[in-house]
Amino acid sequence: MSSLSPEEQQRRAAAQSMQRPAPGSQPINWRQPARPSPAAAKASPALARPLPALARPLPALAPASPARMTGAEFDKRKRDAIADVAQVSAAQLGPAEQAELVRSNAITRQVKAEETSQGQLDKMLSSDSAVMKRAEAQGLQRGASRGLLNSTLSVEAAQAAMIDKAQPFAINDAATYFNTAESNMRARNQSELANAQMGTEVNIFNTGQRNTFKTTQAGLNQQANVANTSARNSALNSFLDRENTAFLQENQQIFTAAENSADRTLKKNLQAESLAAVSSENALDRAQRTELQRDQQDFSSTQNALTRAQQTALQDDQQEFSSGESTLTRAQQIALQDSQNLFTGTQNDLTRAQQIALQDDQQEFSSGENALTRAQQTALQDDQQTFQTDLQNSQNIFSSGESALDRSSRADLQNSQNTFTSGENALNRAQQTSLQDDQQAFQTGLQNSQNTFTSGENALNRAQQTALQDDQQTFQTELQGSQNTFTSGENALNRAQQTSLQDDQQSFSSGENALNRTQQTALQDDQQAFASGENALNRTQQTTLQDDQQSFASGENILDRTSRADLQDDAQLFSAAQQENQQLFQSGQNALNRALSKNNTDASVAASIMQGTMAAVATVYSDPNMTPAQKEAALTNVMNTAAGMPKLLTVISGKATSEDDSTTDDSTTDDDATDDDATDDDATDDSPANTGLLNGFEDYDLYDRQFGDRQER
Repeated sequence: MSSLSPEEQQRRAAAQSMQRPAPGSQPINWRQPARPSPAAAKASPALARPLPALARPLPALAPASPARMTGAEFDKRKRDAIADVAQVSAAQLGPAEQAELVRSNAITRQVKAEETSQGQLDKMLSSDSAVMKRAEAQGLQRGASRGLLNSTLSVEAAQAAMIDKAQPFAINDAATYFNTAESNMRARNQSELANAQMGTEVNIFNTGQRNTFKTTQAGLNQQANVANTSARNSALNSFLDRENTAFLQENQQIFTAAENSADRTLKKNLQAESLAAVSSENALDRAQRTELQRDQQDFSSTQNALTRAQQTALQDDQQEFSSGESTLTRAQQIALQDSQNLFTGTQNDLTRAQQIALQDDQQEFSSGENALTRAQQTALQDDQQTFQTDLQNSQNIFSSGESALDRSSRADLQNSQNTFTSGENALNRAQQTSLQDDQQAFQTGLQNSQNTFTSGENALNRAQQTALQDDQQTFQTELQGSQNTFTSGENALNRAQQTSLQDDQQSFSSGENALNRTQQTALQDDQQAFASGENALNRTQQTTLQDDQQSFASGENILDRTSRADLQDDAQLFSAAQQENQQLFQSGQNALNRALSKNNTDASVAASIMQGTMAAVATVYSDPNMTPAQKEAALTNVMNTAAGMPKLLTVISGKATSEDDSTTDDSTTDDDATDDDATDDDATDDSPANTGLLNGFEDYDLYDRQFGDRQER
């Protein structure tokens, strides 16, 4: 105590004076049960009334400790314990250090002439490069093609061509110079900012480490003071807790014994009254269940009779309704099938007529469209090839120049980037090495200080825990002995009461179970007799309903089979007629297709004859070695050959047609052959070789207009 400061001694003296009783007052007896105050008794009546008398005296309780302590001794021990409470003084920290800020200088630049499109354009126009010479020559050639050679417009056109050719290159070159200068300036600014930031971070880190060390040292000193104070306060609190627990347990045992006795008396009275009430209620329940079962059986019997009568009437009505509906359905199906057959036949006739008309129109339209498409495709193909050739040449020249500039720019940028990255990496490695060394030194010192402090604290904690554990074990042993004695007496009283209550409950349950079994036997006999009668009536009704249902279903099935047979016969007849009409239509379509193919072949052959004849005539006229008489004789032979070709083709076509017709069936051979002969005669009479080749051959333009377009169709 002599090591305490004067201020600490004054605070402890003031605390002790506050805990001492006032002069003339009575010391507090902590072992004497406290009486409730008048206000507490008024607020809670249960505290004001005395406890009920016990049926038999409680067993004597063992004392909590060998000797009771008087109130004066307890007050003295309490004051001595409070006087030993230590006061905690907070550790004082020094002023925190401030980190220095490292500033960076921004790098700026001016735009140079080579970074502008104007400067690059002037540079390219002033140069005597092959590109400029070619652009000037192209401008002069365009002027000369318009008759403007050695004129002002020709010179202006040449200059404009040079500017137009140089402008894209000037724009790209200016952008390349500008982007390169911009990237270099941005890299230098980033390097400056990174250096300033790393310098600032190093200062902040060093300042933080010093401030952290001061804070940690102050925290360790504070923890030592708190640990010492906590150890002394824990000893005082343990003493007060043991004394208070012993006092509360003694009062709790007295109160619990009285409450248990009152609970046992109340339980016995409540059980007796409950058994009497349950017995009366069970008798009333048995009488009510018997009466309700009889009423339920009478009601069920009446309802079952009404249900059986209603089911019979409903089945008769359902059979009559189903019979009428089936008759109407069969009649409707026959009418619908007749209407469907008529509609299908009409639609097939219209479809065949429409297909013939559409096929004719489609063939005529396709022929004209194909001729136009071929001409258009030829023209488009020529234009596309010319355009693709010019475009590919200009694209190759431009791509070659751009690729060379891109490779040069990428090489310069990569070199500058590699240099900058190498310098930055070297600075980062040096800084990280320095920071890591400082951090390791600080962590080593801090860990040594922490280990020393922790070792001392652990030794003090172990000594304090050993003393507190010894006191706690002694107190728990005494308290457990007293609790065991009290619990043993209470358990004996509870077992005796439970045995008595269980005997009464078993006797009451045995009587009630006997009455319940007798009633259940009587109710089950009545229920079985009632169910047997109802089941017999239900079986009789089900047999009658099943016989009626089978008879009705048999009659309906006979009518359905008859109706399906009639519908099937009508469907077969309609299908046969429909198939015959389809065969006749297909035969006509085949004849028309053959005639159309024959006409197309004749038109193609006539065109070939015309082209061959015209080529032969042109050859005869252009031959310088032939005399006029020889040319006339040769032309006569060409014309006679052309005039004889249609007859030869007619004979060949007739033989081919007769061979094709011989492979068809007997019913259609004669008609098809007759149609083919008529078609051949018409083709022979109307062929272009017979009508226009000999009569108007001198007028080639008239011949071409008449038969050239026809061939295209």
